[in-house]
Amino acid sequence: MNKLLIENFFKDKEKNWKKKYLLDAKDYKNSFYAYFKLIIKKKENDLIITIQLYGWSNDKQKYVPLKQIEDYKTKDICRIKEHYEPIIERFIRSLSEYLRTNCDLKEFIHTIENPSIKYHYKLLNTFTKEELDKIRATFRNIPRLNICDLQQNIIDFPNIFEVDYVEGFYSASIEIRIDLDDSDYATIEDVSFDNYRVLSKEEALKELLKEKK
Repeated sequence: MNKLLIENFFKDKEKNWKKKYLLDAKDYKNSFYAYFKLIIKKKENDLIITIQLYGWSNDKQKYVPLKQIEDYKTKDICRIKEHYEPIIERFIRSLSEYLRTNCDLKEFIHTIENPSIKYHYKLLNTFTKEELDKIRATFRNIPRLNICDLQQNIIDFPNIFEVDYVEGFYSASIEIRIDLDDSDYATIEDVSFDNYRVLSKEEALKELLKEKK
């Protein structure tokens, strides 16, 4: 079961809408690396939620359905599906129990769109939280599901997502990382092949945020 239909969930039939989200469903403990494509749709009075298994395609450089990943053989896809099917069923079943009102749905969507974030202390010593939030906003937001809890049927809606612990960034050949040294600050470098150099915070921000202006 990868679909949930709740009839007459909404009070009005106007303004149908659809929202799509990519959720990080990687199971590091068992070495399974997949994503859930979550589709939430209002169709007249009904609420329809579907979950599809996705993965990263190196050839296409984007997230695609499992069957479109060139590196995966049929047996790999079957093995991944077999692992995630009971997890998806628990997820769908739990959603059916949690979503009683439109307020519940809005809270769930808000949690997806506004994940909890925690930055490494060296990042906070180097940048302000506002600057870090701006850098992070240049990356795609993919909330991370607590797969361990889902497997054990320990489900606490809407707090079903893990805190996103950020230890660095890499974009446009600029690397902001945490080194295991005595310094209390992050390392900032331009790691491009022909222009390797240490950057100042201001130089990094100018380069990383220029497309946002």
